[in-house]
Amino acid sequence: MEYMLKLLIYSIYELPANKKICSGTRTYSSADIVTTHKKGSNEEIIQKYLELEQGYKIGASLFQSKELIGFGLKAKKNDSDFSWEWYDKKQGNIFVKRQGETLVKIKVNGLPMLETLASVEFLDDTKLGFILNAQGTADTHYILISKGSVLNFSP
Repeated sequence: MEYMLKLLIYSIYELPANKKICSGTRTYSSADIVTTHKKGSNEEIIQKYLELEQGYKIGASLFQSKELIGFGLKAKKNDSDFSWEWYDKKQGNIFVKRQGETLVKIKVNGLPMLETLASVEFLDDTKLGFILNAQGTADTHYILISKGSVLNFSP
C-alpha cells in the first residue's frame, strides 16, 4: 500500500462578495480519502472526497468505462450542496474543464479493460464552484485549487 503524502493548495470563497473564508495547504495520504458507496440506477456509485478544513471538501463520483472521456469533480460543505464541474478529454491524459477551460492531467486505474479515475493534477489554478444547500441556481461558494496540486483517489 502506498503511503506517499500528496499536496493540495486551496482557498475557499463565499459569493457574491468573493469573501475569502479560509486557505491552506493540505498534505494527505490515501488514508485521508473518504469513500462512500451509493446505488445508482444501473450501477454502484463510488464517491471519494478529501476534507480540506471547516467541513469543506473536494472529490468525485468514480465510474468505470472502457475509455474515460469525461469526469466530474465536486466541491461541497454539506451533503445537500450541489456541485458538478465537468471535464472533457482533450488529448491523451489531458482534460479541459467545460466551464472555465482550465486543464488537468489525470491517471487512471483498471487498464487495459476498464478505466477509473485515479488522480487529478491541476495544471492551472482552478475554481470548483458549488451551491450551498442546493438553494438557487448560481454558485454560492467556490474552492480555488492551485496549479500543481494533486487530488489522488488511489490507495
